Amino acid sequence: MRLAIDAMGSDNGCTPIIHGAVDWIKDNKGVVLVLVGDGATLAAELKKFGLDETHEQIEIVHCSEVVGMGDKFETIKRMKDSSISRSVQLVKSGEVDALISMGNTTATVGAATLGLRHIKGVRRSGIAVTIPSGDSFCMVCDMGASVNCKPKHLADYGIMASVYSSHVLGVNKPRVGILNVGEERGKGNALVNEAFALLEKAPVNFIGNVEGCDMWNGTCDVIVCDGFVGNAMLKCAEGVVRAAVGWIKSSIETSSLTGKIGAYLSKSTLKSAFARGDASTYGGMPLLGVNGVCLIGHGSTKPLGVYNALKNARQCVEVDLKRLIAENTAVLHEQIDEDDE
Repeated sequence: MRLAIDAMGSDNGCTPIIHGAVDWIKDNKGVVLVLVGDGATLAAELKKFGLDETHEQIEIVHCSEVVGMGDKFETIKRMKDSSISRSVQLVKSGEVDALISMGNTTATVGAATLGLRHIKGVRRSGIAVTIPSGDSFCMVCDMGASVNCKPKHLADYGIMASVYSSHVLGVNKPRVGILNVGEERGKGNALVNEAFALLEKAPVNFIGNVEGCDMWNGTCDVIVCDGFVGNAMLKCAEGVVRAAVGWIKSSIETSSLTGKIGAYLSKSTLKSAFARGDASTYGGMPLLGVNGVCLIGHGSTKPLGVYNALKNARQCVEVDLKRLIAENTAVLHEQIDEDDE
């Protein structure tokens, strides 16, 4: 197995990416990591961790361009020798089995969609984000790949995220809900109601409408929504978490000596709780629907996030995620075609 990593695009340069990659290599023999980026920079970084490009599990593919976090998509399309573009081409040519990028999300989605196209029958790709929910976690799809969706797209999101949750994350019969303004059937707009009817026919464990609060309380394992709503919800959640952390720190700083002692004694508990909300815990976000395995990590990822993204990518390849998605979405598409006759 060969996995490609866009090693240049993160907020913190290639150091956390190489660190996480080296840690992963130590635990996963027989898999080759193809590091894509500036060759000299990557070689120098590897040496800091006691390895070099001659290692049997490492290859470096040199690229002359790097996509920045602020680059617009029109600029990105012209950067044919960027690390993300080359990573996509490696997947398309069959030289690697999957790609992982911690860089510009727009660039990764655009390059993967244009370069790999979609799995046969899938109409739109979606980003699935794993978040802590109840005592476990929940996947929300789509979180920003597509802001203008049709009911069939939402139904595909539910199927694809359910397949990923079951076969990669190990959830037994994932419960799939569609995000709405109320739990009752018939609530919401035409898009959601038509998607609801399709999901009832889909090969998933569909539980009906769910509300925003159900993201966090363990009600379901997969939540379906369009990318506009999903991305806005994600950014709101991230802002609330940052604000809450700030409120806690401020309260501790202004508390009495007894309060400070209590906070110190609770430090390990608080650290464990905050770790559940750390994106690194869940690895990369799969871009579901493209004709290849593609995971997108957070720009400020830590080595742990790279490690877990590689873990998920390997699992996607081993279970043949593309085939599973194609087979399961085909069931719904055949049903839709029969109903249209």
